[in-house]
Amino acid sequence: MSDKTTVAVLGGSGAEGSGLALRIAHAGYTVVIGSREASRAIDAARAIAAQTNGGRGAGPAKPAAAPILSTPL
Repeated sequence: MSDKTTVAVLGGSGAEGSGLALRIAHAGYTVVIGSREASRAIDAARAIAAQTNGGRGAGPAKPAAAPILSTPL
């Protein structure tokens, strides 16, 4: 949705981060994914896009108004 904030999930290619990113995307926000490996970020973004309507804006991390850092404990 163009009227909502873009959310960056750093660590979004892991189990916790990708689950969080998927839920945020389902809420209508544009989500960008950050990972130590660009290929993992792209794969996670594509998987999320496939599970949401179109995945507009899916891709590796870029500046966002609401960054979230997801790390395992």
